[in-house]
Amino acid sequence: MRKFSLLLVLLMLAGAAVAVSVILELQTRRNAVSFSIVDPDAGPVTLTIAVLGDIHVPESPDALASTRQLLAGVKAAKPDIILFVGDYIVDPSGIDVC
Repeated sequence: MRKFSLLLVLLMLAGAAVAVSVILELQTRRNAVSFSIVDPDAGPVTLTIAVLGDIHVPESPDALASTRQLLAGVKAAKPDIILFVGDYIVDPSGIDVC
């Protein structure tokens, strides 16, 4: 019984570590990536692209306020293009499309 209890505690700790890891990975973050394309026929050009992916906004005032803050940060970065990729909302079945 003691071995079973120890195994159960270890599995619970491993599960908690995985859950914390997933939660930390789901945090919004900004990554700056740059690359150059050399074209002898064109001069140097800088293009800034903002990509928002899988933001999964739930229906709550706090989530909407957080999304507004995120979009304000994107707008403040003044990108040339904004791409929205992935899912935008948590429950698409709750949307009336008619």
